[in-house]
Amino acid sequence: MPIGEFKSLRTQLTELEEEEKQLRQDARRFGESPELLRQQAQLITMKATITRELVQLLIS
Repeated sequence: MPIGEFKSLRTQLTELEEEEKQLRQDARRFGESPELLRQQAQLITMKATITRELVQLLIS
């Protein structure tokens, strides 16, 4: 398993989790808007993609 690739993916996942946390705070503060919901959906999709890549690295 390429350690550098694993660390890079893990870092990306952590950054996406931080962005998601910020979006949740924004939604609480300003109310949910279609744009915020769209951004949350995009983040969830990106997190799923990166998680899938991490799993593939672990099982290879």
